[in-house]
Amino acid sequence: MNDHWFTKESTLAGLGRVLETAADDFVAAFGPNTLSRLLCPVCSSSYQHAGKPFDIPGQDAYEAGWGGRGNLLVVPVWCEEGHEWEMCFGFHKGETFSFVRINPVLQTT
Repeated sequence: MNDHWFTKESTLAGLGRVLETAADDFVAAFGPNTLSRLLCPVCSSSYQHAGKPFDIPGQDAYEAGWGGRGNLLVVPVWCEEGHEWEMCFGFHKGETFSFVRINPVLQTT
């Protein structure tokens, strides 16, 4: 990590050290032994491909179509068995909810 990213004040306050060790702490806490494969919710295949993510504005008025007030971030995913589904992240009053939406037409294998 480059020291010039931090001001003298932030380094003195300890922020530089926190950011400097954040990557090491992440590996220590969530190292390679805790990685999980993303599985298709229809057939459990581990061969997934992500499409281009898109955002649906909620306008703080439940307009994104997911049940919360905020935006919905959608990551389209397809598996090599032909199923299409979406990883969704909904935002509501400072909280983030995650869920999967499956294309009902392609649920059968």
